[in-house]
Amino acid sequence: MITGLPPYTPPVVESVYCYCRAHYRVFVGVEDYQARFAEKEALEMGAVFVDARITPFYQCECGQVLDFAPECVLIVQ
Repeated sequence: MITGLPPYTPPVVESVYCYCRAHYRVFVGVEDYQARFAEKEALEMGAVFVDARITPFYQCECGQVLDFAPECVLIVQ
């Protein structure tokens, strides 16, 4: 029996790519301090940071509407 494994927690930041290959780092967590670190990380990666708590929908520069709702990170056509 394996012991000592921490319980699974879903990631607080997701990488999402639009069809045009634009890179988004989407924060789906709850803690504000985590959001600050996620935003800094996105800037270092050259990605667009999106806080899904505030902006659940986003229109990419190519015209695609992106759905960043925390329960489901999808590209809506």
